[in-house]
Amino acid sequence: MKKRCYAAFIILSFSLASNAQTTDYKCPKAITIDSFHCDSLARVHPLLQDVFAYLKTVQLSELALGRYPIVGDQAYVMIVEGMAKNKNAATLEAHDVYWDIQIPLLGEPTFGLSERSTCVCIKTPYSVEKDIVFYEDSARQFVSVKPGEMILFGPGDAHATDIGIGKIRKAVVKVKL
Repeated sequence: MKKRCYAAFIILSFSLASNAQTTDYKCPKAITIDSFHCDSLARVHPLLQDVFAYLKTVQLSELALGRYPIVGDQAYVMIVEGMAKNKNAATLEAHDVYWDIQIPLLGEPTFGLSERSTCVCIKTPYSVEKDIVFYEDSARQFVSVKPGEMILFGPGDAHATDIGIGKIRKAVVKVKL
């Protein structure tokens, strides 16, 4: 059986602060990409170039909670926070219209991952307005992401967010396909 490479397995090491460090990952399928490779990845979609340029110039940790445009509604970042969930409480979600880039700012969340095509139990039907569907299926893999790293989820990726302990603050970048 041939395995497909999913965007969710890409973890980007990206210097968001002077103390950000590249680390080893527990997920064997994770691929670390430095800022040079961010530039290469930006060629995949024209908006990614704008997103990575923005991320190099802004201190995400200093932004207040809320939504900030990068390229209007085509690409934007939301600063959100909340309490982490345990694995059993985390619900898989997926998006059709936007890529989802998650960047932890406080805490070290774990993300549950599954191939969207294997998810069969819809918990909440797809909402066009919110670009989200929720599944009852369980995640098949888990990967932890630390501040100074980011993870990218494409439309083929179902992901459960904010698994861990304590408070999590993060930037969620939305990039229109």
